[in-house]
Amino acid sequence: MGTNEQPQLNDGESSDYLIRLRDSELESVPVELVPTSKLIVAYTPRIASEDEEYVRILAESVTPRPPILVHRPTMTVIDGVHRLKAARYRSEELTAVRFFDGSVQDPHLLAVATNVTHGRSLSVADRAVAAERIFVARPQWSDRAVAAVAGLSAKKVAQIRRGFSAHAPELGHRIGRDGRTRPVSSAQGRKLASELIRQDPGASLRQIARRAGISPATVADVRERMSRGEDPLPPRQRLTAAGQLDGTVEGPGGTPMVSIVDGAPGPPRGTAVGVRPEEATGVAPTPCAEASAGTSVRPIPQTGAKPLLHSSAGPHSLGNGPRRCKGPFELLAIFDSLRRDPSLRLNEAGRNVLRMLDACASVVRDRRQIVDTVPAHCKEPMSQLADGYAEIWQLLADDLRRDGIGAPIW
Repeated sequence: MGTNEQPQLNDGESSDYLIRLRDSELESVPVELVPTSKLIVAYTPRIASEDEEYVRILAESVTPRPPILVHRPTMTVIDGVHRLKAARYRSEELTAVRFFDGSVQDPHLLAVATNVTHGRSLSVADRAVAAERIFVARPQWSDRAVAAVAGLSAKKVAQIRRGFSAHAPELGHRIGRDGRTRPVSSAQGRKLASELIRQDPGASLRQIARRAGISPATVADVRERMSRGEDPLPPRQRLTAAGQLDGTVEGPGGTPMVSIVDGAPGPPRGTAVGVRPEEATGVAPTPCAEASAGTSVRPIPQTGAKPLLHSSAGPHSLGNGPRRCKGPFELLAIFDSLRRDPSLRLNEAGRNVLRMLDACASVVRDRRQIVDTVPAHCKEPMSQLADGYAEIWQLLADDLRRDGIGAPIW
């Protein structure tokens, strides 16, 4: 990389490229001195605000501080918010920076990658939120790719992804850490491999794997199943494939959750009458504030299915037609946009609103854990409290919507 070339990302870049940028390539970018007043703090991967005590320690230290990483097009700090605050604490007019060029999404990804290993490390909760934001920016990245950037285990990332999968983009392939694209499900590859084995029983595992787009180990498993007279698809993949054909929506692990017949969602197959879907499957439906406002709401399965529309508008609804609950991905994107809005971020009242919204986001992320943590004798009072708050939230939503179109707020 030449001295005048600036590293950039694009949608096709692998997570390993991002890590190489963090660990080595950015070090070759020349350091420049820029006016401290020109640097903007518009994004941080941390849930909580900056640690003022840590800022004071940095400001009082005689050790030179490393350059701050800055997104040149927006002059936004990517890595080094504490260092910038220390410079302002010391009333320093100039600050040493390294510039990074890229799209508006790139700084968010790089901020996560750099804060995982540099300076004041991110907490586990911060990393979980960071993984969710990576899903929004790079939904095509594999669990291991996201884990490498967010500093989490691939198992934890897979768990977080399942929580957001209800409204995730329908992607049949994912990009691994090495930049190679692989199918999310090997079902189609297994079917093709079984046909190729029938046509040419003497073909090698590698030959069939290359043509079917799956690994040689998977081909070996297909061949072994066929030799026993079994279906080339494992039971879970057969269940999922059947659900896609007959309208059964699958939950995590292939559990059938909602059966859709002629466009109308019904209870999971095999569910006894009077048993709620979440009791039968162990998976809770996605909450919606409108449920407590008199709106008829169907459980939204934790799958890649499209969100279901409300069957009728609630008493507070201002719209002319049915409104659907926004999924976690959409809510996260809206919250991220509000967090960056200077009209909210740069005044105390706005920051109070953002703190309140951040607490709500934690409920979306940790709903199941909250339910498991609350003592049994507190669950009914807490459910009543949640019902009441849901109605208040709906009234607030209608007030905001009404005020947005110029109607009076009662």
